[in-house]
Amino acid sequence: NLIKKSRVFVDKGAVLIGGLDETGLVPEGCVFVQINKSGGSPGRDATRNKSLFEVFDGPIMVTKHPVVHPGDVRMLLAVDIPELRSHKNVILFSQHGSRPEADKMAGSDLDGDQFAVTWDERLFLGQWNGSVRHRSGTWTSALGEILFLQASTRTEDSLTLQRANKEPMDFVPDSPENILSGNQNPLESMLANAIILSGNQDPMESMVANATEALLGMSR
Repeated sequence: NLIKKSRVFVDKGAVLIGGLDETGLVPEGCVFVQINKSGGSPGRDATRNKSLFEVFDGPIMVTKHPVVHPGDVRMLLAVDIPELRSHKNVILFSQHGSRPEADKMAGSDLDGDQFAVTWDERLFLGQWNGSVRHRSGTWTSALGEILFLQASTRTEDSLTLQRANKEPMDFVPDSPENILSGNQNPLESMLANAIILSGNQDPMESMVANATEALLGMSR
């Protein structure tokens, strides 16, 4: 219990509010991160001092803060976009892709949610544990995959990083087999059964009806 409840300080990390890259320049699977090097909350004068801030360019681990599921931890690629350097102490997600990266982390959105980020290579996931940074600026994963970190390879590099990620936690299963596997929590099971048994009825209405009937049965 003490280990689970203790807060471990990560020197190469930060907790940032998430935002959207409205310019569309951040590729899919990438983020823009620029933070205060001192680790504190700078005043107005310090915020204007560009030398106090650092833009990260390379693999970075991001998770919803606080994290509740292994699938909430994502390996993404931090990229330097000169047009976004006015944004400080935030993490900006890409607007590209079939599904927002924030949504993959416990269904988060960008209305004030916080995200923990770290660039400590010892904490990277899966095949990126033990990754090596070369003087040329490239990275080699534990499986020998290489990130070139060039503008022309950002999309390919971000896809390489995605292989280290676990599947995000989704509340609606893809098939009845997942429902019958016994791995769901009660809310997931209730919603899943409502979807399958509802027919033409709205799944949410069916779930509410089933929950109401169950509560009435308990009170009798």
